[in-house]
Amino acid sequence: MATTDTFLISWIITGYLTLAGAIAGIEVITKMFLYYAHERGWSKIKWGYVGPEEHTHIFPFAEDWKPVKYDFRDKDRHE
Repeated sequence: MATTDTFLISWIITGYLTLAGAIAGIEVITKMFLYYAHERGWSKIKWGYVGPEEHTHIFPFAEDWKPVKYDFRDKDRHE
């Protein structure tokens, strides 16, 4: 959509379809490079990022978790 907008504005200003097509084609290429540079620049800023927490799981330590064998048939109930 943005390239179409650039093409139409270039066509209106210049009056030439070929020139407007060239401008729109160059715009697509430069936009990719500018987007890449923009994202790389923003990724350099830490914005107060501390890092991942030490433990983010329900069971923080694997050795603390032990499987429990559970029998769903309650043997103390009256049948």
